[in-house]
Amino acid sequence: MSENNNQEKSIQDKIPSSLHDKFNINPAQGNEEVVVQAPNTSDAVITQPDIEVEEHITNVDLDSKLDTMINSNETSKIETVAATVKVKSYNPLDNIVVDLNNLEFVEKTAFNQQDDYDELFNKKSVFDVVACQSAYSASMSAFNMNDINSITNSNVDRYKSRQRMYKAVYNHIEAMSIPKPGFNEWLSITSFGDWDTLLFGIYAQTFPEDNDFDIKCGHCGKETPVTIDNNTLITVKDEKVYGKIKEVVSGLKDPAMLVNNSQVHKYERVMLKDSKCVVEIQTPSLYDYLSLIKNTDEKVLENYAETVSIMMFIKNFYILDVAATKATGKARFSPISTTGTEMLNTLTKLSVVDGKQLEKAIEARIEKFAINYSINNATCNHCKDTLEPIAVDLETLLFTRINKDQQ
Repeated sequence: MSENNNQEKSIQDKIPSSLHDKFNINPAQGNEEVVVQAPNTSDAVITQPDIEVEEHITNVDLDSKLDTMINSNETSKIETVAATVKVKSYNPLDNIVVDLNNLEFVEKTAFNQQDDYDELFNKKSVFDVVACQSAYSASMSAFNMNDINSITNSNVDRYKSRQRMYKAVYNHIEAMSIPKPGFNEWLSITSFGDWDTLLFGIYAQTFPEDNDFDIKCGHCGKETPVTIDNNTLITVKDEKVYGKIKEVVSGLKDPAMLVNNSQVHKYERVMLKDSKCVVEIQTPSLYDYLSLIKNTDEKVLENYAETVSIMMFIKNFYILDVAATKATGKARFSPISTTGTEMLNTLTKLSVVDGKQLEKAIEARIEKFAINYSINNATCNHCKDTLEPIAVDLETLLFTRINKDQQ
């Protein structure tokens, strides 16, 4: 990958350690239920701001197959069957034998070659994935050499590099469960948390065979090779994902239904213990991330990467009106800007208690209907121990595999 692509990922590399599990920086951890509670305050009656809160989504009935699998706790099967749908068809061209020293030729005009050309170059097989947080499914086709060269050889800034990567993935969405929108609208309806799922579809279609990895064993410290089937990379922590997958696949065909069922820009409110600030924590979109890196100074992105990364999860931030609260005995709030230096300064001034509480609430929001990816149940060839699950960054994985093939 080019130097600019590496620099572009730096903000994600510096996400707070407590969020590393989601952003695939450290080995995957076990399930953790996060509950954020408002503190018991005796000096004022806290009333929430008068703002509409998201309604709970009602799951549709599951079909008998998925229902049986859920009830029997056959989660490994669900992860493969529900999260991705892959159909392999027999291709007679795979078994042909060619003697390069004795090629047989036929006479054909360019017009008559069109069917052959279409079959070899224009026919696109797809890998189906479900973007659970965004509430749509997508059929992803493989990257070609033009895509790879365009992305890896670009000498552009952080924003344009990310925009180009998003555009490349968008161009390889061959079909969606709703009519495919324009690029900017797609950015707005696609959850930042579903990015890896879309990349997984491209990765699995570009490299459908088992893939080899060299992993450092956490027990003996030696590198060991492992061979991984793509579908075994899928990891689900929130069991509600299975119902959401079925809901998306079977019923959400209308854009209006998508808006109602998507998690994008839906939010949950939490009151911070020390400062009594009220924060609305949202599921951000790809558009939110692009806007963040476009409108934030490069030095700020580098020096405050952890804090800046939190900003896109904040829909609204309310501070206590101390004078009005003391005068009336009821809490009153006023909003502050959630972009730029005002929000950044506020976040950097939070107490440790408030900061940790906010991070845990964001973690919980990130994991809602999330599909993650990790290498599981690998065995070290040297010490024979089973390795801990290792979280996978799909973008890094994709370009590592591409670079390996180019060597």
